[in-house]
Formats: sequence, C-alpha cells, structure tokens
Amino acid sequence: MKLRALMLCSILLVTGCATAVETEPTATPHPVASAPAPEDSYPAPDPDYMDAVLAKLGPVPRSEPFTPEGEVAALAADADFRWQTVTHFFPDEPRPPHTVIHIAEDGDYVESILPCFESRGVPVTLTAGNRGYGSDSNSREDLVNEYLCEVEYPGRPQPPFSATQLAYIYDYFVQFKAPCLDRLGYDIMPPVNAPTKEDFIAKWPRQGWNPTFVGIDDAEMAAVELACPNYPAGLR
Repeated sequence: MKLRALMLCSILLVTGCATAVETEPTATPHPVASAPAPEDSYPAPDPDYMDAVLAKLGPVPRSEPFTPEGEVAALAADADFRWQTVTHFFPDEPRPPHTVIHIAEDGDYVESILPCFESRGVPVTLTAGNRGYGSDSNSREDLVNEYLCEVEYPGRPQPPFSATQLAYIYDYFVQFKAPCLDRLGYDIMPPVNAPTKEDFIAKWPRQGWNPTFVGIDDAEMAAVELACPNYPAGLR
C-alpha cells in the first residue's frame, strides 16, 4: 500500500510544464473504503497543554508563496516524480498527456481527488481519519490512472521550508510533540537523542529524527494526531 502524505512534502523546482490535454476516464467505478473513526478509548486532545506550550513557541513562521511561474514549475516537477512510479514497474509505458483540472488547498485534497479515482476505477482506501489515502494499484492500467488523477487534481505546491521555519519545527518537536506523545504513554526517541538544531536544519528532510510512533492502526493514529499534531497548525 502506498500511503500518501498530505501537503507537507517539499516539491522540487524545475522549469517547464507538461502539455495540457485532458483525457476522459473510461474505467468502471470502484468503491472507496473509509478509515474507521477514532474511538472514545483513544487519547483526546488536551487544549490547556497545547495552548500553554504553543504560546511559548510564538507565532508560526510563514513562507512566501510561489510565484505563478514557480507554481507551474513545481507542478511539472511533481508530475515527473510521480511518473517514475509507473516507469519503475512498466518502463515501456508511454506517458499520457494531462491537464491540471483542480489545485487543492490543504483541507480539500482528498475530497477533490476521490471522484477521479472512483470514475477511473482506481482501488484506494482512506487512511489517517480520512485525511489521506492508500492505493493497492498493481496493474498497468491502475497505475496510469492513479498517476493521471494525482496530476490532474494535485495539492497546492508549497515552497521548501525556510531555516526559520525549520528552527520552529525543531522547537515544536522538542518542546511540544515529544512531551505530548510521552504524556500519552508512547515510547519514542527522547529529545536528548535528537540532533542539534543546527544539524536538524542543515540535514532536513534527512535529519534522522522525528518524535513519532509506529505499529498503530489508522483510527488510533487519527486520534493521536488530534492530541499531538504532527506539525504545528498554520505551518506554511
């Protein structure tokens, strides 16, 4: 299953863009499975803890948005990267032309792309409290249709994090996220073993440390991320 992480990946900048020619979906619709909702037994957010720590961290630094030309280049680079998934399995597959139909904002991505998956018959399962999706596409047709949906309904490209933003993320991980997960009883790499802030910034996104957890199901993951958000709200 290929899990799609939403909106927090940096997209490489290149010049150029794919030729815009829309294709019509022809596959049989496929039902989309929903992830289970968080249960009452899972951790609940602690607003007092969240507010107190986040207040000490101060306002979240914002980045400058892409120029229109930069956004076009970023979407083209993302499409190139996604096509590599198809050619990894089917090197001789000709790349179909596409047009960008809708660029999704942060909370709109899954909702905007699901109808395309359904109309093209791409089998996907919603994950992370319906904020992400996983695909079991294995056939040539499924992989090509999955690619087309993802490049026709992309998320809004975001510039790479600045050094100021990465410094804030480091402080957020050390001062909020790691202690928050510890309060819930999850075993994580403690902040004492974290890289220095300077190394964290210099090596991002291969900094080698993120206080997180593994081996839990989608429902528990969604509940824990409500209590201890993976990244600070408003980052971008």
